[in-house]
Amino acid sequence: MRILHLFSRPRTLLAYSLIRAGEIILVKGSAYRLSSRIDAVLEVRRHQISNDITQRLEKIVKYGNFKGMKFGNESIWGASDSANMLLGLYEQEICNLLVALADSENRNLLIDCGAADGYFAIGALVSGKFNSVWAFEQSEQQRSSFKKNSEVNNIQSQLEILGSAEVDFLDHLEKEERFQFETSIFLFDIEGEVRD
Repeated sequence: MRILHLFSRPRTLLAYSLIRAGEIILVKGSAYRLSSRIDAVLEVRRHQISNDITQRLEKIVKYGNFKGMKFGNESIWGASDSANMLLGLYEQEICNLLVALADSENRNLLIDCGAADGYFAIGALVSGKFNSVWAFEQSEQQRSSFKKNSEVNNIQSQLEILGSAEVDFLDHLEKEERFQFETSIFLFDIEGEVRD
């Protein structure tokens, strides 16, 4: 009777069905296809859980160094990453290092190269550890999303959203009166570049 009760639950029934389907596929020698299908099912579930957490937390970071940071509705942050961000778990080592450097070395300007939608740039300002951020992002779509996220967090006056960080970007920074290398932290998250 207890076994029948377990199978009356939809998730349990789905899991059992997947296992049975996997056994059948393995018998036919298609372990790779099974693995791909399981990965696809898990990825869909991961997105569902992340979306649920995002809605429950009302798109506000609840824990960690960036607590209080808000996500704009137009954000293009990955659906599966947003829950980790809101829970304060996303790339936690980098967040912790940024805050520690700001505290211990009295650095208050963040230069974010490859800023995407601005998670680190906006979080750095919301944390109160940085006075200003200069963020480089080559994607126009991501810069637009970044701008909307900065407006939701009301930190636009402390932020400069710039285009691509070209090879000579440091030369341009050094010409800026407000730039001081000694009080700056650089964050590089650039995978590469596509040229037409």
